[in-house]
Amino acid sequence: MLYMARKEKVDTIEKLAALMVESFENVEQRLDIQNQRSERSGERLDRIEKRLENIEVDARDTKERLRHIEGDTGEIKDELRAVARAVDKDAVTVIRHDKWLKRLERAVKR
Repeated sequence: MLYMARKEKVDTIEKLAALMVESFENVEQRLDIQNQRSERSGERLDRIEKRLENIEVDARDTKERLRHIEGDTGEIKDELRAVARAVDKDAVTVIRHDKWLKRLERAVKR
């Protein structure tokens, strides 16, 4: 006589067959559950992968924009240096003219 996990006495082939069918059904149910979990995990991984691809595209776009901004910033700095030189020259000229005008005013007063 055989004893199965249920601790039932199995004394006929029919009982053994029925218990085996029930065991196989339980195994199939468990496998179905595992397959569903695997499918959900696969779907989640697919979504994560798409998000990562989007992040990579955004990062590339951001780098490209930053390169353009850096180029524009360089151009602006160059223009500001030129303006600063011009302002410095104008300031020197104004100071010289101011001194010259003061000398003229003193000469006229005499």
